[in-house]
Amino acid sequence: MLIEKFYIDCTHKVKTKNQSTTNRSIPKYTDISIKGYISSQRDIPVVVAGKKTIDTTYKFFSSTYNFKNGDLIIYDGDTYEVAGMPKNTANKSHHCRIYVRKIEGVT
Repeated sequence: MLIEKFYIDCTHKVKTKNQSTTNRSIPKYTDISIKGYISSQRDIPVVVAGKKTIDTTYKFFSSTYNFKNGDLIIYDGDTYEVAGMPKNTANKSHHCRIYVRKIEGVT
């Protein structure tokens, strides 16, 4: 449990959906306080619309496992979107690793 000494306070914004008056799905987020740590980034070359680009993701570690794709994490003033499912990397169930993408313009 050595990684826990690097954890800082974060906000996990859990994505839920509400129906509008026109029956459109509107995303809504519920805030949950968690502790976590963002470590190294990985850059993966991908092709989007026929153009080569780089998909950059970061490893996020937390003792919480309740993450779903599309959830947001506010870490040190920056917003990250969950881009993978939690993995029990140590096989001892005391922390998990998920990949997140840094996004701009979302609060």
